[in-house]
Amino acid sequence: KTADAVVCGRLSKEEIENSPNLKVIFVHFTGINNFPPDIIMQRGITLSNTHANAPVVAEHAVALAMSLLGRIIEFHEDLKQGIWNRSIESDDMWVSMYGKRIGIIGYGNIGQNIAKLLKPFNGHVTGFKKNVHSTKDEYADEITDDLKYTIDNSDVIFVTLPSNEST
Repeated sequence: KTADAVVCGRLSKEEIENSPNLKVIFVHFTGINNFPPDIIMQRGITLSNTHANAPVVAEHAVALAMSLLGRIIEFHEDLKQGIWNRSIESDDMWVSMYGKRIGIIGYGNIGQNIAKLLKPFNGHVTGFKKNVHSTKDEYADEITDDLKYTIDNSDVIFVTLPSNEST
């Protein structure tokens, strides 16, 4: 109640109302959708978040995509039952990330870290963002503000948009 600044991931409207000295909220991860924007703006409280966890979030996203494409859980469950029915001749194989066209919808800090992790897979990375300042960077082969183009030209799509009304 007497704090000028807090570090947290969530505050209710009531908690902010009961903190008359509050001037700044530091969010220790990406995203600020767990905060009531109306009272924060009304009171002139600064809301700041960090992108320090972007590499870890990107790593998790890539791990989940590779697990899905590689059918890791499905094949593991088969193996637990003693079923080994995959062979090179079979169509029942995992799908490699190698050489894929990757679309990253939301090419901010997390999206850029995903592109960085996927660069060694020799695919084509298209980053989508609404405000394009450059058409490519160190990790994306192209950056565009055309959502339909990104979707139509991608084999695998990562969505890393912030959770807000416009997304």
